[in-house]
Amino acid sequence: MGAMRIPLLWLWRLLLGGFAVAYLASETLQAWLPPLLPFLAAVAVEAQFFVAGLRQGRRPASASADRGPQPRDLAEFGWANRTLTVRDDEAELVLRPGEMADAEIVEWLNLHQVELEALGPGRHELAPIEDAESPVELYVAPPTVAPPSTRGDDLAARPRGIAHRRPSGRGDL
Repeated sequence: MGAMRIPLLWLWRLLLGGFAVAYLASETLQAWLPPLLPFLAAVAVEAQFFVAGLRQGRRPASASADRGPQPRDLAEFGWANRTLTVRDDEAELVLRPGEMADAEIVEWLNLHQVELEALGPGRHELAPIEDAESPVELYVAPPTVAPPSTRGDDLAARPRGIAHRRPSGRGDL
């Protein structure tokens, strides 16, 4: 693996920012250099950030850019949550093929073509597919379960916003 190289622009930013901090921390530098110098260094860094943002804002968004998980992430973190969208004339199918290869997905689509056409037009999210023999089922999101309350039932029944003190045994209420 090659050594990580810091871009020259980031090195410039780091040096100017470090100079401004060193100037503020050192009485000697403050005595020898005018106060305008670190201010101009900080302004140069901010101006560069601003110009870089303007330049990136003008770039057209790439139509071929994949906004989904990148291949490296899928390899590292697994494919359990991978979704694949297949569009037909009027239907859009959202598949959850897990770790199935592309050829297996095509086989599943061909095997269940009649069932998929019976779903009709519109968007259909399908249940996870284990293998080519998996049936066509609509996806049902798992129910969201509220975490169990860590407070006692007596505390949960009290109106909120009212403070209750317990006697400490020293005679105060």
